[in-house]
Amino acid sequence: MRRSRLYDAGSFVLLALVGVISLTNPLSRTVLSGSWHACVEATGGIARLGLHFDVFEPSVNCPMDSYAPGPNFAQAGQFSIFISLSAVACGLVLLLATLGAGRWLRATARAAQIWIGRLIGSRPAQLVVRNSSTSPLLTRIADLRGAVLARPHSRRGPPLLAPA
Repeated sequence: MRRSRLYDAGSFVLLALVGVISLTNPLSRTVLSGSWHACVEATGGIARLGLHFDVFEPSVNCPMDSYAPGPNFAQAGQFSIFISLSAVACGLVLLLATLGAGRWLRATARAAQIWIGRLIGSRPAQLVVRNSSTSPLLTRIADLRGAVLARPHSRRGPPLLAPA
């Protein structure tokens, strides 16, 4: 069990790190910095995808392996940042849940509730449910075993041959 929790914690840390690393890609950096007119560095598959989806545009003002922002640059950048921040948030929340932060938070909230109750001087509300009947119901259940066994189709086993 302990080893499983360590593997879970490690995978959630890795998820958060992937989110942080993806925030450092050129697309996210350009959107976060607000420099829309700067050239964006992109090589290989990223450059081909960016040109295909109109995220990047070739420009004579940009040096080799860099492109000008295209018409869909803002939407792609915002989507990239959204996915990266979601990965960071999910990784951190799952890591805290694995390490027992929920249990600690519940105990802390309960202690704070008790402390505030003592400070104010009030007692916690109690729900009182009164039972309307004071004695149990006395009923008689009919014994139907004889009626069920008397019918031939309810008996178990092969049918008996009638004497001829």
